[in-house]
Amino acid sequence: MGGKKKGKYSTHQKIFSKYAYKQEGVAYIGWQTTVEQSLEIGRVVPFAYISSYKEAADELVDKAVDSGLEDLYVFPIMFLYRQYLELILKNMYFKFSEDSIQKKGDFVKKYGHKLSPYWKKCEQLLCQSKISSDDIDKIGSLINDFERIDEYSFVFRYYLHKNSNIILPKDLFIDLKKLKEAVDKVDDLLYGTYD
Repeated sequence: MGGKKKGKYSTHQKIFSKYAYKQEGVAYIGWQTTVEQSLEIGRVVPFAYISSYKEAADELVDKAVDSGLEDLYVFPIMFLYRQYLELILKNMYFKFSEDSIQKKGDFVKKYGHKLSPYWKKCEQLLCQSKISSDDIDKIGSLINDFERIDEYSFVFRYYLHKNSNIILPKDLFIDLKKLKEAVDKVDDLLYGTYD
């Protein structure tokens, strides 16, 4: 059968640890809260979540296009961009809506991962801002496209329904470069809501 592949990391190193050590290849979750507390601001955690999903998707699009592996990378790319959109909409709703905390909590329980209910709330907020109606329509169009393909955020995470039926659409072509451009446009318009 052949020998085990020797990697860079010792099998004695822990993958997950609560003890502080920072070195190449080790990510630290918690810096966001530390920065928020030290600077007395409350926007770092949302920024870290929202921007990281978009940045990861952007990197994967570039890698997919450069390598010719668009068909392979499409699943995580679509999930990451959809997650970015969901997080940005939820963040806007929680940050700018005048609904009570209780009402916001009930809203999230009711609609879960669906995008359109959050978009309706955010669209109303954006109509009161300096964003043009044409730009608002572009954001809404992208959100509607995502929800039409993946209403509950399952299609690009799983290939089977709970009833064992295939989830994926039968035939669907996705221009990943145009998708990245469309998401960049959304981010240009909405970056100030989470930066």
